[in-house]
Amino acid sequence: MAFVPRLQIHNLGPIEDCDILLNRMMVLDGPQAAGKSTIAKTIFFFRTVKDELYKTFLTGWAASIPELNAKLYLLRNLNRILGNYMSIKRGTYLSYEYAPDIKIEVRLVENVNSLITFSPSISRALEKYRNIDYRTANRDEIRRELQELFADNSKIVYLPAGRSFTSLLMHQLNYILAVMDDKQKDTLDYCMRDYMERVLQIKPQLVEQQLYEEVAKIDSTHFGFMRFVREYMGRILKGRYVNINGEEGIRLFDSDTDKPIPLDFASSGQQEVLWILNLIYYYLREKQPTMFIIEEPEAHLYPDSQKEIAEYIALALHGKNECIVTTHSPYILGAMNNLLDIKRLEDKGVRVSRLLEENGLIGLQLLHRKEFAAYFVDKGTITDAMDSESGLIRNEMIDGASDQINRLADEIFALECGNDE
Repeated sequence: MAFVPRLQIHNLGPIEDCDILLNRMMVLDGPQAAGKSTIAKTIFFFRTVKDELYKTFLTGWAASIPELNAKLYLLRNLNRILGNYMSIKRGTYLSYEYAPDIKIEVRLVENVNSLITFSPSISRALEKYRNIDYRTANRDEIRRELQELFADNSKIVYLPAGRSFTSLLMHQLNYILAVMDDKQKDTLDYCMRDYMERVLQIKPQLVEQQLYEEVAKIDSTHFGFMRFVREYMGRILKGRYVNINGEEGIRLFDSDTDKPIPLDFASSGQQEVLWILNLIYYYLREKQPTMFIIEEPEAHLYPDSQKEIAEYIALALHGKNECIVTTHSPYILGAMNNLLDIKRLEDKGVRVSRLLEENGLIGLQLLHRKEFAAYFVDKGTITDAMDSESGLIRNEMIDGASDQINRLADEIFALECGNDE
């Protein structure tokens, strides 16, 4: 049975206690400022450790005392990602168990110093890099060894909330980042900065011909899948993304003209969702194992598009990919429940092909209960939101607001009837 990574958080920002296993697909629901992003960013920190260690070893300065210098570098990165949360409280404890005997722990002690502890297997592995000449070292081999050590060869792609802002400024981001010095860049939210730099890096590769036609060079099975992914993008965008000589826009399906709308003039929902669609498409096309961490995919979207973005995100699990979603949307949760329930029927031997076809779905969008988890985050604690009997997200977790609204409506009606008597 495959090992399931374990995350523990104690006393970090709004999170008082969190101890969860990380399934391939995990959804975090709950009120604003409850700690969903705190959990997501903590996972981002731990899952990017392998990449950060790779960077330190390439510089060569970690060669003399590799473990100590690696810890110092990771502490710096930890403060960039989670510093605002860690400065509030003392007694913070974080840990991530990647595989048996592969574990990293972080403690914030009373003198405000953070301490990182590696499990013995990590310490022994890092000792191998002592006094290696990194100018001549095999970089691919180092990367592969770190991926094997942490049992993780995935890209970690964080899509923060507030994406419409970066979409509006996308044509200026190169200039903005170029004129900022390192101190100014460090004032940016680290995950937002990572997202912006990632988009700028791959955007030149997403010109229209490459995005929608070059995939034909791939094997026919993957081509058919990617064509379906492309069609789903169109459903949500109500058009096609185009990138012509660096000018981005959306060519709407129902427009009287073939001229694309500049991204600046697209709707806020299109701006918010665009790079969720593009980044997932890009990494699926490249067959690159990826963990997607997506905050509020429903932002500025009409309910039917919220349902469709949930179904599109399910496609992101193709291959060995993983996904974490933070959301406030009952439509996102309801759509995922349907994908879980159809899979349950299929596993019982029920033929679901007609149901899928009539609803524009394919089998690869169905969610496996054993690989899916949902949690409700509120008042510092994490509650399992899955019903153990049905294998679905519990109804009361999906739309508590509707229950309150309906209850008040009933009370208003009862009051009116009482006044009429």
